[in-house]
Amino acid sequence: MKIKKPNFKQLADAMIIQIKYKNYPRLISFLLRGLVEGNVFIAEKEDKTIGLIIWNNKTLRTVVVKESERGKGIGKKLVVGTMPDKDIKIVELQEENIEFYKKCGFEVEIVRMIKRE
Repeated sequence: MKIKKPNFKQLADAMIIQIKYKNYPRLISFLLRGLVEGNVFIAEKEDKTIGLIIWNNKTLRTVVVKESERGKGIGKKLVVGTMPDKDIKIVELQEENIEFYKKCGFEVEIVRMIKRE
């Protein structure tokens, strides 16, 4: 497995993985900002895109791995291998992902509830 900055086709493949996992409404804005900042990476295996990570400044916006590749440590390698700084925060964390981020070395600092309509 390789972690690298994506070309256009790899980026499109990674976006499909993200959308199939969860249709993230602000993904495009996160992606554009990450591309400008140089903080968008993919995981690639046998010339196929299997994961995506987007950092905006010191905020991890999304990390997703293709369903068939989950549970193999790819997400952790994406997080740890591309982390731009040690002073990182994660926003809009879903409860089911807490254990994953703990495995990556993060600690829960605050829980924030938001009512969406």
